[in-house]
Amino acid sequence: MTQKNYIIGSRFSKVKILSPINHTINLYENEIALNKELLNIAKQAGVEVINPIAFICKNNMYPVLTDDNNFVYKDTNHLRPFYIRHEAKYIDRAVMNGK
Repeated sequence: MTQKNYIIGSRFSKVKILSPINHTINLYENEIALNKELLNIAKQAGVEVINPIAFICKNNMYPVLTDDNNFVYKDTNHLRPFYIRHEAKYIDRAVMNGK
């Protein structure tokens, strides 16, 4: 998998968004296949799954930027805290004991 850089700079200096930048990126076919396989294994084991892909990714596209141009990820696979607080509702059920 080739990593693509979307910004220049760091959190310690000025950050510049490279243009053009898409607000979403396609999931790779192997990611989709792995997710399906893991969901099937969990189902067979009787496990309740917290599947962030089902909540975060729409039509096999995952977000890179919010509508107001904030980055969703802080690195290649970790969501930023603000995004989790506002968008990751899939975690609520597990943290709040199913309430």
